[in-house]
Amino acid sequence: MKVVKRPEDFRKTNEAKLSHRWHQVKLRLSSSTKELMTAFLFRWGCIGVEETDDGLVAYFPEEVAITTIKRQIEQIVGALSVRTNQTNWQPGSRDWLSIDTIAEQNWQLAWKMYFKPIFISQHIVIVPEGEKFVPTPNQIVIVIRPGQAFGTGTHPTTQLVLRALEKWLSPDMRVLDVGTGSGILAIAAAKLGARSVVANDIDPMALENAHQNVQLNQPLPPINFLPPSVKPAGKFDLILANLTSQVLLELLPDFNLWLDHNGKVIASGILQEAKEKFVANLHIHDWKLLEQISQDEWTCLVICPKS
Repeated sequence: MKVVKRPEDFRKTNEAKLSHRWHQVKLRLSSSTKELMTAFLFRWGCIGVEETDDGLVAYFPEEVAITTIKRQIEQIVGALSVRTNQTNWQPGSRDWLSIDTIAEQNWQLAWKMYFKPIFISQHIVIVPEGEKFVPTPNQIVIVIRPGQAFGTGTHPTTQLVLRALEKWLSPDMRVLDVGTGSGILAIAAAKLGARSVVANDIDPMALENAHQNVQLNQPLPPINFLPPSVKPAGKFDLILANLTSQVLLELLPDFNLWLDHNGKVIASGILQEAKEKFVANLHIHDWKLLEQISQDEWTCLVICPKS
């Protein structure tokens, strides 16, 4: 189970009544459309998404008008299926869309069943909060409280960055984590010996989750989390960016400004089918590829400016 976001600890500002039941929407989609569909789901009020091998599972609070959501999903998926010629999941195909209502306690039990310690490498282990785990002397343990933010360690894009980080990080490096989500990459950088770590995110709830995870992993060197309105200042030796292909390309000018001489970017969130086009765009913008690693349908690239 690849978890993008989930409804645990979901809260609405100044809202006294919390939802204890959720609409669970299961969608069968092609790999190339998952990313776009996820964006629409969150726009419509979804507060949790699981990425599965053949699609998505989305969670909506019980209070939303799920019939309207269903109609919107059908319209978007219909348009996407025609554009991409994905007839196997067009509206009307068997079992492409199902909606159920689940109790919150069922979600909690399911999460505990799926989220167990994840061995990223011989040295890095991701452990969910509350899980009893005894590390070996050479293991680095990162404790995560699953929340709404992306980055529990279950998704290949996160795992790829962690493996690249272990290889490319030197103890004297200044690290920037762009779109930190749960804070897992910033915490890993700090535990691996970075001189300093700065992290940002446009989502205040993600930053709240990241702060919680930092507390779970104390003692740690200080990690400076920037609010959405503040841009990173100074120069960095290593930038971590687990985002999407389009966002990564849009951020290349900023990466150039933030990188110190000989600095590098670990960029993840690139579908393998889009890798060739992405790398071509890198060359157009005077970036060069240093390394690429893949897992499942995802690719992570280590890149740097050509000059």
